[in-house]
Amino acid sequence: MPITAKERINILLHKVNDVSYQERIRAVELEEQRINTYLDGINKLKELLKEQINNLNILIEECEKLTWLERKDLDEDALKSISGLIAFLTDIHNSSIHNYKIFSDFADKTNIAHSEIQGLKTALDDLKESINDLETVFFKNPNSAVESQINDLLNSI
Repeated sequence: MPITAKERINILLHKVNDVSYQERIRAVELEEQRINTYLDGINKLKELLKEQINNLNILIEECEKLTWLERKDLDEDALKSISGLIAFLTDIHNSSIHNYKIFSDFADKTNIAHSEIQGLKTALDDLKESINDLETVFFKNPNSAVESQINDLLNSI
């Protein structure tokens, strides 16, 4: 028995309906995948920022420990090493400031990872202060290391 026109139309209508449904499902799945990828990227950025903050804080703590050393107990090689350390820390600070500016511009536009970026700024400010403390204690005013540390402590209150 031949298929009537109405039956052909119904068969095609069912096929179109099935394809349309599958396309809508696929579109939802692709959108979900796009959103998940975007959120994964945000989480990765936040984790990288937290890791950078943690690394900077470790350096800051170690620098603070160095400032308690007595300059008179250090030989010329130790002072050269401290000078090299200051140069490396300054390079780290400068490159991290550059990254901070990029992240900050991004956060201003997107309001993403704002608190982590603020944490990075705080850590960079603390690193700069630690670099200045090392320079002051060992090179600028080596005779008043304790006085400098007391002033820094009073200023932080």
